[in-house]
Amino acid sequence: MTFLDKIILFLFIGLFSFLSPVDGNTYPSFPFQNELLMTGAYPEVIEEFSSHSTLGWQLGSPIPEENGYPDRWAHCGSGVSRGLLWLFGGRTDADWKFLARVGTYDPFEGLWSLDYPALGTGRAYLAGAANEAAIYALGGTDESNVYIENAFEGLDVSGGNNWISMAHLPEERSDGAAVIYGDSLYYSGGTKSIWTPDAASPVIAETNLWRYNMVSGKWIT
Repeated sequence: MTFLDKIILFLFIGLFSFLSPVDGNTYPSFPFQNELLMTGAYPEVIEEFSSHSTLGWQLGSPIPEENGYPDRWAHCGSGVSRGLLWLFGGRTDADWKFLARVGTYDPFEGLWSLDYPALGTGRAYLAGAANEAAIYALGGTDESNVYIENAFEGLDVSGGNNWISMAHLPEERSDGAAVIYGDSLYYSGGTKSIWTPDAASPVIAETNLWRYNMVSGKWIT
């Protein structure tokens, strides 16, 4: 077990209850090949793709401005699988419409692709997780500000034709964070209250940590 593995385990099974509530995941970022990669943002660098190494920040290929690509890509799920950076769901364009589409970025070739099955429905403020077998979308809301009913979906990255519904999240949730470690998927933070301009009370961030056993297909709360 590496030093980084031990840190991850410490955060998830050690003193997690002492951490602050977590709500919000606007900047998709990924550890990749000893670098930190970041795509999108809100809204100033929405079309940029950058990586960080000991040599400093480097600008990658922007999202193409044609062939059906979104003008901007924010509030989406994300993950790394098979050498590709995956983005799915989110919001785009001047009217901030909700997306169901899926895209990848190849950091070696500097190429984007949208040639993948779409999510079951357009959603944003979702969490994403990935391993070498699949990518997963968790939580989020639709364009009517309603929580997604089948909030946990997976796509086989070896050539799956459709997203598959998984075991439902223990509670409705958006804006959380997710990661896969071994045979488990962890979901943390987020909120179960929806913000609106005329909301009487503020959105409340949650501190829950849930674990999904990928062998048994069950959540542990």
